[in-house]
Amino acid sequence: VALSEDGKFVARGSEDGTARVMETGTGRVIALVPTGSPVKSVVFTATNDLVVASNDKTIRTVNILKRPAFEALHVYGTIAISPRGRYLTTFSPTTTSELAIVDRVTGEKPLRQQLPRDLVTTGVMRYSTDEEYLVVTGVAHGMTAYELKTGKTQHKPAPPGLTAQTISGDGR
Repeated sequence: VALSEDGKFVARGSEDGTARVMETGTGRVIALVPTGSPVKSVVFTATNDLVVASNDKTIRTVNILKRPAFEALHVYGTIAISPRGRYLTTFSPTTTSELAIVDRVTGEKPLRQQLPRDLVTTGVMRYSTDEEYLVVTGVAHGMTAYELKTGKTQHKPAPPGLTAQTISGDGR
């Protein structure tokens, strides 16, 4: 479920392979986006475009106000979308276990990082609401913050005896 930044629209993805967009004030459905595969995630961009990630490993960007224009990107291993839909987090579980951030607008990868597979599968990842940072944390690995614009990394090891770790809602 996603709420647009201006609060006018709400979207939800479904196992039936569709994403629905409704007006929050009336509940009226204004867009039905077919994906052909169960929807994993939906998020609105700052301009009210809807970004939809589906099980077929496709990311779709739909301009819900000026349909039918939409864009489909085939990005393997997408596991997350940033709050405003600018960045996609991808993970390649090969022997190198690479986490990458893909800028959906430019197609560039501002971050490519080797990570232990268990950190991605059991840890927690969250973008800051301003999309400037990605924070990754796991009990055995500590916390690492990645600054997306500069590529700078800040790491704090896990303190001894730590049993759980989480990230604040704003990712900072």
